Amino acid sequence: MAGPRRLPNEEGEYQCTLCHKWHALWEFHKDKGTANGRTSKCKQCRKKLEKRKKLQSRYGLTLKDFEDKWDTQEGKCACCDDEMQFEGSKSRTPCVDHNHKTGETRDILCTRCNLALGYLKDSSVRAIKAMKYLLKWNC
Repeated sequence: MAGPRRLPNEEGEYQCTLCHKWHALWEFHKDKGTANGRTSKCKQCRKKLEKRKKLQSRYGLTLKDFEDKWDTQEGKCACCDDEMQFEGSKSRTPCVDHNHKTGETRDILCTRCNLALGYLKDSSVRAIKAMKYLLKWNC
């Protein structure tokens, strides 16, 4: 089936081909190649698919692997222990931390900690120097 169901239900909603839920037409991305001008999967389902593809292609993780790691960490950043969020705060969005040299995945970090480790070039020596500097200034 190309695009969401061509005919809307009584409420004017269209059905997603993945979750099979009925949604308003605006909940589907635009697609000029379909009869009704919208994709067949709702925006939420497409977002989940894109995340799944990214996890697999970048890190070799399945969605189940990610969810297991998430559950083990209880939804908290493995570095700062702050609670992470999928929606809202971009600084608390979960990121898969990995070794850039070996590609080995480590834990799930908040964006802030993931960026900090990147800026420190994954160096514990740099991290210790940064910590000493902050302690010097009573931070």
